[in-house]
Amino acid sequence: SLLVKVLGEFVELDENNLSLAVWSGQIKLHNLKLKTENILKGHQFHIHHGIVQTLEVTIPWRSIWASPLKIKLSGVVLDLGPIDINDLQKAQILRGMLERKLQKLSLVDKYLELSQSVTNKTENSGKASETYLQSWTSLILDNIEVSLEKVHLRYEDCHSIPGTVFAAGITVESFSLSTCDDNWQ
Repeated sequence: SLLVKVLGEFVELDENNLSLAVWSGQIKLHNLKLKTENILKGHQFHIHHGIVQTLEVTIPWRSIWASPLKIKLSGVVLDLGPIDINDLQKAQILRGMLERKLQKLSLVDKYLELSQSVTNKTENSGKASETYLQSWTSLILDNIEVSLEKVHLRYEDCHSIPGTVFAAGITVESFSLSTCDDNWQ
Protein backbone atom coordinates (compact mmCIF):
# COMPACT_ATOMS: atom_id res chain seq x y z
CA SER A 1 0.00 0.00 0.00
CA LEU A 2 2.99 2.32 0.46
CA LEU A 3 3.89 1.90 -3.21
CA VAL A 4 0.28 2.57 -4.22
CA LYS A 5 0.25 5.67 -2.03
CA VAL A 6 3.50 7.05 -3.48
CA LEU A 7 2.84 6.16 -7.13
CA GLY A 8 -0.84 7.08 -6.93
CA GLU A 9 0.07 10.63 -6.08
CA PHE A 10 1.79 11.09 -9.46
CA VAL A 11 0.18 8.62 -11.91
CA GLU A 12 -3.24 7.14 -12.57
CA LEU A 13 -3.13 3.40 -11.84
CA ASP A 14 -5.22 0.35 -11.06
CA GLU A 15 -4.53 -0.44 -7.39
CA ASN A 16 -5.81 -4.04 -7.55
CA ASN A 17 -3.37 -5.12 -10.27
CA LEU A 18 -0.52 -3.28 -8.59
CA SER A 19 -0.96 -4.94 -5.19
CA LEU A 20 -0.78 -8.40 -6.79
CA ALA A 21 2.31 -7.47 -8.78
CA VAL A 22 4.20 -6.19 -5.73
CA TRP A 23 4.38 -9.63 -4.14
CA SER A 24 5.70 -11.21 -7.34
CA GLY A 25 8.67 -8.82 -7.23
CA GLN A 26 8.10 -7.59 -10.78
CA ILE A 27 5.89 -4.62 -11.47
CA LYS A 28 5.53 -3.50 -15.07
CA LEU A 29 3.01 -0.82 -15.94
CA HIS A 30 2.42 0.72 -19.36
CA ASN A 31 1.04 4.01 -20.66
CA LEU A 32 0.59 5.72 -17.33
CA LYS A 33 -1.01 9.13 -17.46
CA LEU A 34 0.63 11.59 -15.09
CA LYS A 35 -1.47 13.52 -12.60
CA THR A 36 -0.22 16.87 -13.83
CA GLU A 37 -1.67 18.84 -10.91
CA ASN A 38 0.72 17.09 -8.47
CA ILE A 39 3.90 17.42 -10.52
CA LEU A 40 5.81 20.69 -10.21
CA LYS A 41 3.18 21.74 -7.68
CA GLY A 42 3.78 25.26 -6.47
CA HIS A 43 6.13 26.14 -9.34
CA GLN A 44 5.58 28.64 -12.13
CA PHE A 45 4.88 25.91 -14.69
CA HIS A 46 1.76 24.21 -15.93
CA ILE A 47 2.02 20.68 -17.31
CA HIS A 48 -0.34 20.34 -20.27
CA HIS A 49 0.28 16.65 -20.81
CA GLY A 50 2.43 13.96 -19.22
CA ILE A 51 2.85 10.24 -19.82
CA VAL A 52 5.18 7.42 -18.80
CA GLN A 53 5.24 4.68 -21.43
CA THR A 54 6.79 2.06 -19.14
CA LEU A 55 7.36 1.87 -15.39
CA GLU A 56 9.23 -1.17 -14.13
CA VAL A 57 9.94 -1.89 -10.48
CA THR A 58 12.01 -4.92 -9.47
CA ILE A 59 11.83 -5.88 -5.81
CA PRO A 60 14.30 -8.67 -5.00
CA TRP A 61 12.33 -10.19 -2.10
CA ARG A 62 14.65 -13.22 -1.75
CA SER A 63 17.80 -11.12 -1.57
CA ILE A 64 16.45 -7.77 -0.40
CA TRP A 65 19.39 -7.35 1.99
CA ALA A 66 22.00 -7.63 -0.78
CA SER A 67 20.33 -6.73 -4.09
CA PRO A 68 19.09 -3.28 -5.04
CA LEU A 69 15.50 -2.22 -5.53
CA LYS A 70 15.36 -1.17 -9.20
CA ILE A 71 13.05 1.46 -10.64
CA LYS A 72 13.08 2.09 -14.39
CA LEU A 73 11.05 4.76 -16.16
CA SER A 74 11.03 4.73 -19.94
CA GLY A 75 9.34 6.99 -22.46
CA VAL A 76 8.62 9.92 -20.17
CA VAL A 77 7.00 12.82 -22.05
CA LEU A 78 6.22 16.14 -20.37
CA ASP A 79 4.64 18.99 -22.28
CA LEU A 80 4.76 22.11 -20.13
CA GLY A 81 4.54 25.86 -20.27
CA PRO A 82 4.27 28.88 -18.02
CA ILE A 83 1.25 29.57 -15.90
CA ASP A 84 -0.91 32.27 -17.49
CA ILE A 85 -0.92 34.87 -14.74
CA ASN A 86 -3.85 36.67 -16.40
CA ASP A 87 -6.04 33.64 -15.68
CA LEU A 88 -5.04 33.54 -12.02
CA GLN A 89 -6.69 35.61 -9.37
CA LYS A 90 -4.75 37.37 -6.64
CA ALA A 91 -5.78 34.74 -4.07
CA GLN A 92 -4.43 31.93 -6.28
CA ILE A 93 -1.11 33.73 -6.73
CA LEU A 94 -0.76 34.27 -2.98
CA ARG A 95 -1.74 30.63 -2.32
CA GLY A 96 0.95 29.48 -4.76
CA MET A 97 3.56 31.64 -3.07
CA LEU A 98 2.52 30.27 0.33
CA GLU A 99 2.69 26.66 -0.95
CA ARG A 100 6.25 27.21 -2.24
CA LYS A 101 7.29 28.65 1.12
CA LEU A 102 5.72 25.72 2.97
CA GLN A 103 7.49 23.25 0.66
CA LYS A 104 10.82 24.91 1.42
CA LEU A 105 10.10 24.79 5.16
CA SER A 106 9.15 21.13 4.84
CA LEU A 107 12.48 20.39 3.15
CA VAL A 108 14.32 22.18 5.95
CA ASP A 109 12.37 20.15 8.54
CA LYS A 110 13.21 16.89 6.74
CA TYR A 111 16.88 17.89 6.58
CA LEU A 112 16.92 18.68 10.30
CA GLU A 113 15.21 15.37 11.12
CA LEU A 114 17.70 13.50 8.95
CA SER A 115 20.70 15.23 10.50
CA GLN A 116 19.28 14.58 13.97
CA SER A 117 18.75 10.90 13.21
CA VAL A 118 22.30 10.62 11.85
CA THR A 119 23.62 12.28 15.01
CA ASN A 120 21.56 9.95 17.20
CA LYS A 121 22.66 6.96 15.14
CA THR A 122 26.34 7.75 15.64
CA GLU A 123 25.80 8.43 19.36
CA ASN A 124 23.77 5.23 19.80
CA SER A 125 25.71 3.05 17.40
CA GLY A 126 26.02 0.28 20.00
CA LYS A 127 22.33 0.36 20.92
CA ALA A 128 19.46 -1.21 19.00
CA SER A 129 17.46 2.02 18.84
CA GLU A 130 15.94 1.50 15.41
CA THR A 131 12.77 -0.46 14.97
CA TYR A 132 12.70 -3.33 12.52
CA LEU A 133 10.64 -1.30 10.03
CA GLN A 134 13.04 1.66 10.24
CA SER A 135 16.08 -0.51 9.61
CA TRP A 136 14.34 -2.34 6.75
CA THR A 137 13.26 0.94 5.10
CA SER A 138 16.72 2.41 5.59
CA LEU A 139 18.33 -0.66 4.03
CA ILE A 140 16.11 -0.47 0.95
CA LEU A 141 16.71 3.26 0.49
CA ASP A 142 20.45 2.72 0.91
CA ASN A 143 20.37 0.15 -1.90
CA ILE A 144 18.25 1.59 -4.71
CA GLU A 145 18.80 2.11 -8.43
CA VAL A 146 16.70 4.51 -10.51
CA SER A 147 17.07 4.74 -14.26
CA LEU A 148 15.33 7.02 -16.72
CA GLU A 149 15.32 6.33 -20.45
CA LYS A 150 13.97 8.31 -23.38
CA VAL A 151 12.84 11.36 -21.44
CA HIS A 152 11.45 14.22 -23.53
CA LEU A 153 10.61 17.63 -22.07
CA ARG A 154 8.84 20.18 -24.27
CA TYR A 155 8.33 23.76 -23.19
CA GLU A 156 5.89 25.97 -25.08
CA ASP A 157 5.30 29.61 -24.20
CA CYS A 158 2.70 31.81 -25.87
CA HIS A 159 2.32 34.28 -22.98
CA SER A 160 5.75 35.89 -22.48
CA ILE A 161 5.89 37.55 -25.92
CA PRO A 162 2.35 38.38 -27.04
CA GLY A 163 1.61 37.20 -30.56
CA THR A 164 4.60 34.86 -30.62
CA VAL A 165 4.79 31.20 -29.70
CA PHE A 166 8.14 29.92 -28.45
CA ALA A 167 8.80 26.20 -28.12
CA ALA A 168 11.88 24.24 -27.13
CA GLY A 169 12.53 20.65 -26.23
CA ILE A 170 15.18 18.41 -24.81
CA THR A 171 15.53 14.65 -24.98
CA VAL A 172 17.64 12.62 -22.58
CA GLU A 173 18.52 9.15 -23.86
CA SER A 174 19.35 7.72 -20.44
CA PHE A 175 20.12 8.80 -16.92
CA SER A 176 20.67 6.66 -13.85
CA LEU A 177 21.10 7.09 -10.12
CA SER A 178 22.38 4.47 -7.76
CA THR A 179 23.56 4.36 -4.21
CA CYS A 180 27.07 3.40 -3.22
CA ASP A 181 29.03 2.47 -0.14
CA ASP A 182 31.84 4.34 1.61
CA ASN A 183 34.27 3.17 -1.12
CA TRP A 184 32.06 4.49 -3.95
CA GLN A 185 31.15 0.99 -5.06
